[in-house]
Amino acid sequence: MTDEQGRKQLQHFTDEHPLELVEEVEIEVSPPVKCLACGEYCLGPCYRCVSRCGIFLHQPCAEFKYPDKISNCHAHSCSLALRTRPNYFICNDCGKCIRGICYHCEPCGVFIDVECALLTSLESEDKKQIKHFSHPHPFRVEDLSEIDQVYCSACRKYCDGPTYVCRKCEISRHILCAQYSPKIDDPLHLSHPLYLHESATQVGSRCYLCCNPCDGFSYRCKVCNFNLHVDKCVGKASAVKYEGHEHLLLLVENIGIEVNCNACGMSCGNGIPIEKKKSYGSWILRCPPCNFCLHIQCGPLPYTIKDKCHLDSLTLVESPVEDESDDEFYCDACEIERDPRLPIYCCGPCGRFVAEISCVIPEVIRWLTGEYGDVELSMPDGRIAGKVVKKNLPQVMREIEDAQLIKYKPELNDDSLTLKSIWEYVSKTRQNDEAEASKKDSDQSGLLILHHILNRLSEDESKELRNVLATEETEISSDAQNSSRGSFFLDEKYIAFEKKLDSLPGDTRDFWNKEEEMVNVMEYSVPRSLVPILESLFDKHGDVSVDTNLSPGVKIFLFVILCGTLSSMYDTRVLDISEDLLMNWWNYLKALKSAGFKIQFAIDHLKRVARAYFGLQLQAQVSNTLSQLQRDIPKYSEEVEELTKKLEHLRSELKRLESEDSGRKSSLIEECLSDASKLRWRKAGEGLKLKPALVLENL
Repeated sequence: MTDEQGRKQLQHFTDEHPLELVEEVEIEVSPPVKCLACGEYCLGPCYRCVSRCGIFLHQPCAEFKYPDKISNCHAHSCSLALRTRPNYFICNDCGKCIRGICYHCEPCGVFIDVECALLTSLESEDKKQIKHFSHPHPFRVEDLSEIDQVYCSACRKYCDGPTYVCRKCEISRHILCAQYSPKIDDPLHLSHPLYLHESATQVGSRCYLCCNPCDGFSYRCKVCNFNLHVDKCVGKASAVKYEGHEHLLLLVENIGIEVNCNACGMSCGNGIPIEKKKSYGSWILRCPPCNFCLHIQCGPLPYTIKDKCHLDSLTLVESPVEDESDDEFYCDACEIERDPRLPIYCCGPCGRFVAEISCVIPEVIRWLTGEYGDVELSMPDGRIAGKVVKKNLPQVMREIEDAQLIKYKPELNDDSLTLKSIWEYVSKTRQNDEAEASKKDSDQSGLLILHHILNRLSEDESKELRNVLATEETEISSDAQNSSRGSFFLDEKYIAFEKKLDSLPGDTRDFWNKEEEMVNVMEYSVPRSLVPILESLFDKHGDVSVDTNLSPGVKIFLFVILCGTLSSMYDTRVLDISEDLLMNWWNYLKALKSAGFKIQFAIDHLKRVARAYFGLQLQAQVSNTLSQLQRDIPKYSEEVEELTKKLEHLRSELKRLESEDSGRKSSLIEECLSDASKLRWRKAGEGLKLKPALVLENL
């Protein structure tokens, strides 16, 4: 209906008088008024009471047909009735003091404001519109198609079919997208619940799992600034418990930031060079708190899989396999050259079929996402190094969080007391400020790291450690220096190379992290990442330090050096070894052997590696020299050919001139030659027969 001036009017349940529709410029009320339905300021077209009763409603809020009763409200278990007369009340859900309409449970004395009561998507009485908690205006159902070029504001995809639309704001929602729960609990964030938000409220925020921008709907914890995409990340997390890291590693595809793999150092996800995309793929394992990342190929994997590319089961192994010695390596699944640095899946029964991981990645991902259960994962050498965590992910996440809380309590826990007892033999600690501060930090955190151990060594122990690690630099003889000349294939070349290894490297390296947590293994302790090396060392060779008379503190640090060196050797391919790296390995192992460690097996293996390194360098030198010769020979051949042509031309000219000089000449030329012979020493005016001028003294 309309009034005499043609204004639209509405008889609303909030007032006995009609409400008239007015524009924003007509509302001259100070302070600004709020809508009695949604509680927001009336800054646009709205309805007001014609009798100036103080009733104001947004146009969409006034025209929305509110259900008389709500029986499924999240905030109250009883049925709620619509209270149509505006009053002041405190919402029992959000705690705000509001003046307006509300839903009421009279027996319980509960008041819920309209926004909280309609927090879930509810249809209005006319079934043609809904009130959604994420938007202040009602949505109407319209039938759209991709031709309309309308995007869903939640998922950013085209709307096709029945769609919720707010024409006032030009906002659309898929019906499925409007059904997201307003509040959830997720195992990735157990501290607080997550609430549904639109991207407009969190510009610049990124998803905790995939690190891509939160565009559209996402679940968010405002307290922690924690976000998850609603469509692809909520409830989709798969995790791996990896021995090399204290937290769970989450499986991520197409990560939205540039990160590097902690194993190989190469870029992960979108940062991978195009030429490496096929080999490394888009999947990684990542610990968000530590930003610790691993390529799928660099982390633990299912040891045996069954894939459609081959009839038999495939087993995870290092590449290349034992009988491969070519310079080119191919994947039998795609028949394309593969990277020999990456592990492969090889046919167990026949041993001839090889598939790179990128060709069986769909099957590998099925294992890592827990489709086959919480299975154990291995490294290419067969060592168990992790486990899939899917079924009990919330419980495991909670256990890890609790363990972290215990670890960093001010009081020491049992584990740290055991670690601390290692150092009860120390009768005297250093009295400087650094050692005292380090000890204080260790006691407060309950966490023992290698840095603390070094600072707690007594003066005698420090001297003992320095003596063990002291390396006398070998002077390189002139014969060794001159060995670079002559044939590439003389034994003297390798002898000189081996002598050079005994000299100090230009860049001394530590193969361990002084700030990493120390873990007990038998009566020793090493950084957590080196535990597998020490355990396998004991299993295969026993206590290699048993015959030494070293003090316990020094012995522990030497075991850290040994395990760090062996770990570095294990992680480095021979073709990636540098001379400095090899010299570091050589000097560490030589020092440990001199200290009495029974590591001849490691020395012998390193000698073989050194020979292989020398062979690769020799091959590279020969190859480079051959390449240079192959470039130089054509170049100098062309120069020789040009000089030869020039020489022939000069000889021809010489012969021609000699022939002409000795041959018969014309009378004119003969006369010229005769006069030249007769007159060369005479004066030019001598034939004129005149008296010459006198030479006078200068005045």
